[in-house]
Amino acid sequence: MNRHPAVEPRPRLGSMMVYDPRVDRALLFGGTDLNDFVTGLNDLWAYDFESNTWSELHPPVSPPPHTWSALVYVPTIDRTILFGGYNDQTQTLLNDTWAYDSHRNRWTNLHAENPPPPRWFHYLAFDAKTNRLVMFGGYSAADGAPIGDTWIYDIAVNRWFQVFPEKSPSPRANHVMRGTNRSVVLFGGGVDQTHSTNETWIYSSRSNEWEQVGDEARGSGANIMAAVVAPETGRSSRVSRGRPRQ
Repeated sequence: MNRHPAVEPRPRLGSMMVYDPRVDRALLFGGTDLNDFVTGLNDLWAYDFESNTWSELHPPVSPPPHTWSALVYVPTIDRTILFGGYNDQTQTLLNDTWAYDSHRNRWTNLHAENPPPPRWFHYLAFDAKTNRLVMFGGYSAADGAPIGDTWIYDIAVNRWFQVFPEKSPSPRANHVMRGTNRSVVLFGGGVDQTHSTNETWIYSSRSNEWEQVGDEARGSGANIMAAVVAPETGRSSRVSRGRPRQ
């Protein structure tokens, strides 16, 4: 249900949301302003479930505007990691890596070594077994075909590594990924809105293996909605990634 908080972020698409269990807040970053579909946003908001309030956080330093970026909370370092996206202001794709500290309200540009090529509509997940982030796919050009590469971000050394598993999901964007206690799960996505799938893949960064599970089938539309569950509280938030690329 719509809880109708008194203050809300402005309407937008292409923003990303993540749950930070240490502060018990959902964090919303960036996107494109729906009032003009042109203005890129780099504002950061926190939603408090108990008080049903949104608060704009105003960190002293922020990433530039990001649309269709990837955002994931990393419990081992108690930071939210941001990678890539599209900057509406400069009309360029990004491959920057940032970390957000909720306790200090501070963004830090990590200047990670060997970053992947710039992209948007990709996804990022935390692999608890290896303390690494796994990234797959997206678009590497504003109007190009999707890519199907797999990248690992090693948190301990602040470096990206491209890996080459024997088999992988087909190139895609608009998919979703989630780390579990065993592996990383990828669902859906596709080349575009009319060529999407409902495939389920699991990935182990320890063995560098993708495995497709379940029946292979073709979905009826791009996967642009995901149910995000905070395991520490059991709360569930329905989060939209906005409109798929046509």
